[in-house]
Amino acid sequence: MKHHRANKMAGANKMAGANKMAGASNIKLYPMNVKITEDNVEHISSYKYKEENISLIFSTSGIIQIHKNKIDRLKVIDFPVKEMCLGDYEFLCDESKYIVDCEWFQIPMNHTIEKVKKVRYRLRPGALVELVVETRIVDGSKIAQPLPYFITKTNELSHGVEEDICSFLAAFKSNST
Repeated sequence: MKHHRANKMAGANKMAGANKMAGASNIKLYPMNVKITEDNVEHISSYKYKEENISLIFSTSGIIQIHKNKIDRLKVIDFPVKEMCLGDYEFLCDESKYIVDCEWFQIPMNHTIEKVKKVRYRLRPGALVELVVETRIVDGSKIAQPLPYFITKTNELSHGVEEDICSFLAAFKSNST
């Protein structure tokens, strides 16, 4: 396999930043017992601001990402998952992430492709938290229900971040009753 490690430092720079919870940036909060339906998504459609389509290739060479016409091998930075509560809601808190290891130039013969569609929502421009609804597709079929999670753009969960998260979840709850 040909690959170039010049981007390794660029990938390392992407993981820079500190999080008071465990030393990483961008906390992901997965709400427990929250179901996403088409009605829920329609209810918050006015907050949608971005949609991404990413292809992940799983092979013996590692995880390869195709995004914006660029191919990169990813490295997993793993942290323990914690449980926490915000307001009346329970969450799994995960600070694990993918970072770019290096640019990649060939797709291995034996692989599996998973297409990931990420739709991002925010309550206002510049918000410190986003709701992401992720759908995974293999061989043209959804492999799971859409997965909702929140990503913070700050290194701590401030009162404003908690309020935004609870506002999104209240919108889901009020629409499902």
